Amino acid sequence: MALFYVTGLSGSGKSAVRAELLARGHAARGVDEDGYADWVSRATGAVEDFDPDVDFHAWCRAHDWVLSPQRIAALRAEARARPVYLCGGGNGAREVWHLFDKVVALIIDVPTLRQRIAADRPGRYGRRRSGHWPRWSVNIPDK
Repeated sequence: MALFYVTGLSGSGKSAVRAELLARGHAARGVDEDGYADWVSRATGAVEDFDPDVDFHAWCRAHDWVLSPQRIAALRAEARARPVYLCGGGNGAREVWHLFDKVVALIIDVPTLRQRIAADRPGRYGRRRSGHWPRWSVNIPDK
C-alpha cells in the first residue's frame, strides 16, 4: 500500500481534502489535528507545548512547527496494510520526505488565497493544534 502526503499553503484545501477522504472511508490524518508535528524552540531545539497566554506572532518567531519523523514513520508502518493520507504541513520535510510514497502539493491562485484569508474565521484556515486562532493577514503581491 502507500503513504500519501497532501500539503500546500494555508487555505489551499488540505483540511477539505482530509474531510472528503474521511467521508469516503479512507484513512486520513491531519498534521495539526492528529499530532504529527510539534512546536520546537528555535533557541534550544526542545519540543514545547504551545502557551495560549503568549502572543501568537511572538510564539511563531521563537518556535517552528516541525513534522515528527518518529510519528510519521509509525504512520508509514500503518500504511503497509492500507493507503493512508497525511494532510497538512510543517517544517522539517527533508527529514520525512523519504517516508512518503507520493506527495500531493495543492496549489492556489492569489485571488482565491486573498478571498480565503479575508474570510478567515475560527475553525478554518491557519488553525493550529493548540486551538489558538490567530488573526493574521498577508500582503501578497500581484504577478
